[in-house]
Amino acid sequence: MELNQMRSFVCVVDEQSFSEAARTLHVSQPTISTHISSLEKACDAALIVRTTKRFEVTPAGWRFYEYAQRMLDLERSALHVASEQAGLEVTVGASSVPGRSLLPGALSCFRSEYPGVRCRVSLASSLDVINGVADGTYDIGLVGTRKTGRVSYLPLRADELVVIAPDTPQYRKLLDEGTHGEFLSQPFVVRGRSSGTRIELQMFLERFGVSLLDLNVVAEMDDTEMICRCVSAGVGIAVVSKLALEGLSCQGTFIVRSFRDEPLCRRLYLAYLGSRYQPSTLKRLVELICEQACE
Repeated sequence: MELNQMRSFVCVVDEQSFSEAARTLHVSQPTISTHISSLEKACDAALIVRTTKRFEVTPAGWRFYEYAQRMLDLERSALHVASEQAGLEVTVGASSVPGRSLLPGALSCFRSEYPGVRCRVSLASSLDVINGVADGTYDIGLVGTRKTGRVSYLPLRADELVVIAPDTPQYRKLLDEGTHGEFLSQPFVVRGRSSGTRIELQMFLERFGVSLLDLNVVAEMDDTEMICRCVSAGVGIAVVSKLALEGLSCQGTFIVRSFRDEPLCRRLYLAYLGSRYQPSTLKRLVELICEQACE
C-alpha cells in the first residue's frame, strides 16, 4: 500500500470520476485504475463500484477514505515540518582565504533576507572542509583547492599566490635579481599540510621539477597573519594568498612579489555534494556568495 495509491483513491472520491482524477493528478487513467485495484486487493474489499450507469463509494470505501485523508494530511505535515527545519540553519565550512574574502558580505545580505535563519560557519583547512562537505558535516564549503572524489566544485574568484619576504636590502635584491637556487635555499615559513595554499604551491613547484621537500622549511603555520608577522620579524620568506593580505594589520612591513617567471594563480571554489538536496535558503546563500565573487 503506497501513498500514491491513497492519493489516487482520495482524488477519485473527491472528483467522483476516474478521468477527472487522472487529469488532476497529471497521470493516465489506467494508472488511476491500477492504483484503486491494488488498494482493493490490499484491503480485500471493494472500495468503489463503478459501472456505465453509476459511481458509488462502498461503506468500506468511505471508512478507508477517512483514514487515507489522515495519512495524506500527516504526509503534508511531515514535509512541512522537515522543510521548515531544513531552512532554519545552514552550515558552512570555509578555509581562511575564501572565508574571509567572500563570506562576510554574502552573510550580511543573507541575514537581511532571512533574519530567522542561523548560519553556522566553521573555519578549517581546505581539505578538512572538502571532507566535511563529503560526510555531511557542512552543507557547503569555500576552499582554495580541489580534491578528486564525490564533491563537486563551483569556480569562484581568482586569486594569486605571492612571495613575501622581510623588508631588507638583501631580500629585495634576492627577489629582484636572485637565481632559483638562491631563492630555494632561503628559510621558508609554510602553511599547514591540508591548506589549499600549500597544495597549490606544491603543484606549481612540481611543474618545474621542485618538491616542497627541497625547500628549507623552518616553520609551519595555519594562520596567514601569523606567517606574515614571522616574515616581518625576519624568520624567513613565505608564499601566501594575495587576497589574504588585504586588511592585515601587519601589511606593508614586508616585501610582496609575484613569481618572476610565471605568476602563480589559482581559483577559489564553492564545494557541494550534488546528490544532497538543497533547501531554498541554502540555494540563496550560494547565489549571494557567487555575487560576492563577481564584485
